[in-house]
Amino acid sequence: PLAAALLLFQSPKWTDAEAEARWKKDVPEGIAEKLKPILRTDHYLILTNSAGSELFGRKMEEAYAKIRAIYPFEEKAEARLLVVFLFRSKEEYVGFCEKMGSKEMGSASKGHAWKDYYATWYEAPNDPVHIHEATHQLFSNRLHLAGGGSWFQEGVAEYMSTLANERKV
Repeated sequence: PLAAALLLFQSPKWTDAEAEARWKKDVPEGIAEKLKPILRTDHYLILTNSAGSELFGRKMEEAYAKIRAIYPFEEKAEARLLVVFLFRSKEEYVGFCEKMGSKEMGSASKGHAWKDYYATWYEAPNDPVHIHEATHQLFSNRLHLAGGGSWFQEGVAEYMSTLANERKV
């Protein structure tokens, strides 16, 4: 109850202090002091130590629109921006995953969505992993669909990360 009440006082767009605190809390030591200017898009809060976050933000917004076009959901004014941790290198991403409890996940993936965030490293803005993980993030945080089994969740994310001509059988 108290935590819910505290959320009412937080801006859905995240204050700079909240965003900086989130970065410092979740990233490994040695990276925490390297936060670049915070990027807010219409739907995302991008916390990064990498260059190219503006292009990445545009690509995430394109992914959001594509997902929402196929799986429509109501936009809620009180919904917080979706958090993205964007790292400069795979090594930094793996370090983040290790701090979050799963070094193996970091070593075996190019990105992951979990709880309220999506984490990845900057390699290519058009990498299909971004829309794949954005799908997981939106299904969890906007559609509130955690069920259906992993086959459903992965199937939907894979569908969203393919091009229309790749889906023809």
